[in-house]
Amino acid sequence: MQGFYLLKRTYGSTLYLHPFLEKKGVEKWDSDAVVTTAVSSEITRNEKDDYLYELYKRIDHGVDSWIQELKYIPRLLNSAAAFLVVYFFFSFVIRDPIPVIDELLAATAGAAAFYLWTASKNRKSEIAMKKRMELKTQAEKADFIVNHALHELENTLLEYDEMPAITLADKVCGEEGGLQLLPWHGLYTEIAEYIGILLEKNEQQRKILRRLPTVDTSKEITSMSAHLLHLAARKRIDLPLIALYLSITSEASEKERR
Repeated sequence: MQGFYLLKRTYGSTLYLHPFLEKKGVEKWDSDAVVTTAVSSEITRNEKDDYLYELYKRIDHGVDSWIQELKYIPRLLNSAAAFLVVYFFFSFVIRDPIPVIDELLAATAGAAAFYLWTASKNRKSEIAMKKRMELKTQAEKADFIVNHALHELENTLLEYDEMPAITLADKVCGEEGGLQLLPWHGLYTEIAEYIGILLEKNEQQRKILRRLPTVDTSKEITSMSAHLLHLAARKRIDLPLIALYLSITSEASEKERR
């Protein structure tokens, strides 16, 4: 996934969809690539600032994960060495009536502290700072290109946002005529993958996406619809966003079955 998209939402937060939503997005990103963000219409200066702020946060998080993984083995070995040093120090220098136990506790605490200190140091390292600067500079130079194909996504999401939750819950489960099927092509495919990443971050939504394909009997449909309504009413899930995701991915499923 390489595309950048901004989906405006009337009844919720703007959706910022980009490669850095994935943990490994920073590692995979080509530092020479040009960032082009697709939008449905011209955006304001404030909308651009909000977009960049969100992108910067994701870049910081991604670089932190990338540098920690890059330095994981050295950090682990150094922590093990710190454990041994502390253990032998307390074993031979400081005598106590309860051998071993105190030494193990002190050594474990020392190794953990060294591990965390090293992790913090890695986040501020020259390599990490350079990576952050490169990616943020790319983001700041991003071009915003109007793509009218995004209108259909935004209008569908608006329709689901305005729909009574009880009706939408039934539609998600295949009742009330089901959801509107959106075209399955390159642009919508990538956007659906990004939306899937956002949905998967919520445990309840993750369980629902796993369970929905197996819901087929009348009893299961009624039960799932009630469950969705319950969670949506308590703001535990983003039901309209789930519906939009299914509107795109269900079209692909229909084509595969034909």
